[in-house]
This record gives sequence, C-alpha cells and structure tokens, in this order.
Amino acid sequence: MIRGLSVVASRFRFLAPFWLLLVPGWGASLGEAGFYLKDGDGVVFYGDSITDQRLYTAFIETYVMTRFPEMKVTFINSGVSGDRVTGGEGGSIHERLQRDVFAYKPTAMTIMLGMNDGGYRAFDQETFDVYAAGYRHILQMVKQAAPGIRLTLIRPSPYDDVTRPVTFAGGYNKVLARYGAFIEELGQREGLTVASLNTSVVAALEAANSVSAERAQKIVPNRVHPAPGGHLLMAEALLKAWKASATVTAVEIDVSGARAVRADNTRVTDLETGDRLARTQVDRALPMPLDSENESVAVALRASDFVDALDQEPLKMEGLG
Repeated sequence: MIRGLSVVASRFRFLAPFWLLLVPGWGASLGEAGFYLKDGDGVVFYGDSITDQRLYTAFIETYVMTRFPEMKVTFINSGVSGDRVTGGEGGSIHERLQRDVFAYKPTAMTIMLGMNDGGYRAFDQETFDVYAAGYRHILQMVKQAAPGIRLTLIRPSPYDDVTRPVTFAGGYNKVLARYGAFIEELGQREGLTVASLNTSVVAALEAANSVSAERAQKIVPNRVHPAPGGHLLMAEALLKAWKASATVTAVEIDVSGARAVRADNTRVTDLETGDRLARTQVDRALPMPLDSENESVAVALRASDFVDALDQEPLKMEGLG
C-alpha cells in the first residue's frame, strides 16, 4: 500500500516510448538485492514542514512502486510544519513519536530535523546543544520503543544561500551544514544509515545559477521549501543512500547471431534481424515517471545526474550491417 499514490499518478506522466507489460520472473532480475527496503516493510518519514510537503516522500514511493512492482511496502508521512527535535505544533516529541511513529509499528524510519532548530540565524552553541541533546533523545526513545527498527538519519535539506544574498556572514546553510555534520558523526557512531539531502541540491543550485539565477530559484522558491524539482533531487540522495539501482532494464542483442545475449529485468522474444530489426520486450519494472514540463523539475534534471543515477534503460546492439 502506498499512501498518496493517487496524487503521484495524477501529477507525473511516464516518459517511456511505449507501455510494457510487467511480468515477474523473466530475465535476469535486478531484484531487491542490496536495496534498503524489503517486502513487507512499513516506513515512516518523520520531519518538519519539508517532509510535510509530501514530495520527496512521494518520489521515493513512486520509485519503489515502479522499480519493484511486486514488493509490498507501506509508507506513512509524519511530517509536521514547524517541528523541532523537541516537537512543535503537533505536540511534544513524546506525543509526536507515540502517535505519529510507534502507533504504526514501522520497520524503517527516516528522521529529518534541523531547519527550524537552528533559528534561521548565525550559529549559536547553546542552540546547537539543545538540538544535539534532543536528537540523541529521539534516537533513545525510538530504540527503546521499536527495537530492531532500521533508522536513516537525514542531514537537513538546504537553505538557499546560492541564488540569493546571505542574510548574515556565512549564511544559514553553513549552520545547517554544521548540524548535518553532527548527524553524520552520530549516525556513524551508532551504525546507522545517513543521507544528505543538502549537498546534491546545493550542487544543482550552483550549476543552474551559473546559467540563470532566475531559473535556479525555481528549485527552492522561498529558500526553505523546495519545489518538485528540489524534492526530486532530495529523493535521489535518499535513494542513493539506500543503494537504489540505476538500471530499470538492460538489453544486449547480437544481431548477426540473432539472439539476445543479455536481458536484465526483462524478457526479449520474437527477435527479428533480417530486413528489419524488431523484438518484443516484457519488463519487470518501469522507468521513473518524471514531469519535465514542470519548470523546477526541468531545471533540476538539467543541473543534476538524476537520470544517469536512477533511470537507465540501456540497449546495446552488436553486429549491425
């Protein structure tokens, strides 16, 4: 079950040249081996308003559904606007975790907090100490209430100091980077998965800004909350941390021998190599649906490696006349 799927389906269109029937068990399978999520998982995305936008989480859900159509995973978005490590409008951290995490009995959980915790001002040690203590407290409560849960700690997404002037020396994103460094160290010490949803978006902002500052601002329009293009890059970063495969399908055809020498995650039949080249290809997965007509998505795709990293369908033909 994938919550919010109807929204995803209506917002994004598939850019494959044709639809292919998905049939399990045919061709060498790329499968779930190595991927972080497993069949039967329940995942809670925990965070503040950026998670509550339900966009990078929707991209994650869409990737899982299209890449692993047989895998049954439940996704719950537990983002609340304004949240900090101590809680916020949704209640105290104890209320939030009990109601919005533990009640679902998840097997996996992501945590992204920090944007509000830094106070949108220059680095302050006392403010940081509250954040660090609160973050450790969250981990302690989660481990006690849900032993065995798989945790992914997410370094805070960026505040856009690339396309607009900084509001103080150094800028707020450098503060978030220091908070992210703490999360990285904490995750390594605890043996947890850590993902950075900051660096890749900043790199895309810089690349897009070198071409057009106005268009680059489409990625994070208000400096805090990314547009769909920014969320796409954030989803990419999280999927990379989860060891997501770049390949949807891969096919190699020996034309002179009239045979398919490679068919990963697909089945190739009805191969014709005479006066014309033709084949029937039945895939076990679909490419990631991307709305390139959305300006922020178009900018993000041009300024990043998303397609190379997560959406490859190589076809190689040898022995052509």
